[in-house]
Amino acid sequence: MKRTAMAAACAFALAGAVFAQDQEYSAFHTGGSAPTIDANLSDWSGVPEGVALTDFTANGGGVWNGEDDASGTFWLLWDENGLYFAADITDDSHLNTGVGAGIWNGDGAQVAIDPTAERGGGNNMYEFNFGLGGPNSDSPQFSRALKFATGPAAVGVAADDYAIARIEAEKRTVYEVFFPAAAIAPTALEAGGSIGFGMIVNDGDDEPGQQGQKGWLGWGANAIVFGKDTSQMNVVNFVGTPASVDPADKLSISWGTLKTR
Repeated sequence: MKRTAMAAACAFALAGAVFAQDQEYSAFHTGGSAPTIDANLSDWSGVPEGVALTDFTANGGGVWNGEDDASGTFWLLWDENGLYFAADITDDSHLNTGVGAGIWNGDGAQVAIDPTAERGGGNNMYEFNFGLGGPNSDSPQFSRALKFATGPAAVGVAADDYAIARIEAEKRTVYEVFFPAAAIAPTALEAGGSIGFGMIVNDGDDEPGQQGQKGWLGWGANAIVFGKDTSQMNVVNFVGTPASVDPADKLSISWGTLKTR
């Protein structure tokens, strides 16, 4: 979606928006109209709350040069079929040379879920890694790093359930993923349910010493980095309120204005 449209979605509930330092997020119901997984995000324009990703953690000598270098927003929706994730990331230099299980070591997204929401520590979680690897391919790649140890048999994410797009002219990378209920079982996908949740978007640059995972934006990031630990996750609560918003009620705000807030 265009940045102005994405900004309008965030601005709808700007006063009550959830930012990276908060520990809980309210995921809205799809209202019976699930988004199409195509990395377009136009059908997310009615989602009123997002997590602003502006706090960057450097790693291995990485350097962050401000929000044009790495920043963005992610959203979650849910319904009885599964969990929907979208992220729109500003990144002035997209670089990922990894393949398969190595796609985390470069620009890409990692999502970790504790389906019980107990967050009792250890790596008893699901972790999913996504990226345009091999190098900077137009074909999205997926790798599942960990299985929920006490859960059912591992279920992956089908190829048509995730999409990644690099929009070079706008210096943006868009991620969109559907996690089917079977892939995150025994999550209770119902209003009032909750899960433990952590995510990061890794960043590297095409400069000497800046390639690979040189830092990340994140929410509950320490559940993923420096050892897998569910106790470091945040909480996502499922609310029954549908996400759809009448277009006439949407606010108009520029992307630059939103970022300055």
